[in-house]
Amino acid sequence: MSAVTDGPLPTADRPLRIVVAAHGDPESRATWSGTPAGIIGGLRAAGHEVIGVSASPRPVLEKRVLQVLSLPAVPRQLRRTPHLRSALDAAVARTRNTRRYRWWSSRVAARALHRTGPVDLVIQIGSAFEVAGAATVTFDDLTIPQVLQRDAPDWRGLAPSTVRSRLRAQTRALLHARAATTATPWTARSVREDLQVPEDRVHAVGVGISGLPVLAGRDWSSPRYLFVGKNWEQKNGPVLLAAFASVHEVLPHARLDLVGHHPAVDRPGVTGHGFLDLTDASAQELLAALYARATCLVVPTAFEAAGIAFLEAAAVGIPRIGASGCGAPDMIGPGGVVARPDDLDALAAAMLHLADPERARALGAAGRELAPLFTWDRVASRILQSAGLRARREEDWDHLFDDPAPTVDGRPGAEHRGRTGP
Repeated sequence: MSAVTDGPLPTADRPLRIVVAAHGDPESRATWSGTPAGIIGGLRAAGHEVIGVSASPRPVLEKRVLQVLSLPAVPRQLRRTPHLRSALDAAVARTRNTRRYRWWSSRVAARALHRTGPVDLVIQIGSAFEVAGAATVTFDDLTIPQVLQRDAPDWRGLAPSTVRSRLRAQTRALLHARAATTATPWTARSVREDLQVPEDRVHAVGVGISGLPVLAGRDWSSPRYLFVGKNWEQKNGPVLLAAFASVHEVLPHARLDLVGHHPAVDRPGVTGHGFLDLTDASAQELLAALYARATCLVVPTAFEAAGIAFLEAAAVGIPRIGASGCGAPDMIGPGGVVARPDDLDALAAAMLHLADPERARALGAAGRELAPLFTWDRVASRILQSAGLRARREEDWDHLFDDPAPTVDGRPGAEHRGRTGP
């Protein structure tokens, strides 16, 4: 029996009892890049009672079961990589997208929800599990059609029947929900057009950061680029290095700081800092210091769902460079530019474009002006408004995603090719 029923939602302006359900510990900043924890924090700051529910079993048990379920896929992965560890990790990632794993996760979530007792609403983060018979709001940063269009590695080799099953399950979850919320308008469009969810139930609410730091003085005289990305290859790190080499030839005083699981780098002007754990206070102090001296964030991910790093950069007042054709243009907005992720010349042109101190300062200020809309308090409020649990406040929505970032063209003599996004 479900902990909640699919009946009328409460409309009184009273504290609510809400479940936030996700894969992994929803209270941990390591889960879903901290999105569930951020939403929980925003809801609690507004006075609501929030219960975090994991759709994953105990980590040790999950790891062992996933390894067993993944074994049949390891030979296929070994044909793509000679390293057993990498092949096993890829097989595990692929297994997370199977029907068996979804069924298992849904069972774990159902049992946990039953133990919570009556609640007013379940906010379901992602659709890799099912919440049956509940008053739900979904939150997604990607749809399965978007993943399939980009040939995501975790989905390669899945049986067509498995893909169809997952697609039906995501569609069912979003159609069942009181509201389907998304991180960006880019994903909201896919929910409407690819999954055929009615427009009035689809809402782009954004993602958030915990607060806005006090701005300190910044040296804009020399360009200092910052890359923040956990997955080096996926975040297009090799292309960034090649583009920076071109920039460095023109501007020998330019610098590039790398944060994430990057390889050892010995190149002029480049400093690697490794992975900085979200749960490590000293690592986060270093990351804050890197943001404080950077003049531009560059994360040219080929397939970026949203990118919280773009919000972190906006909050400290620096411009941002991302990739076109994904969620980055929506997240960057008027505070930066985008380039095609496969166009090295365009990325180098974008970096040179924002090497100009006055231009970088102006775009950084534009991003900072919109940053207050992207706190977790505001995101949580927009989710409740989308569900009809709170009256709509226009100040929470005005200018949220008005102007997607323009695209820089890599052709000689070309600079901005126009705007991307809706």
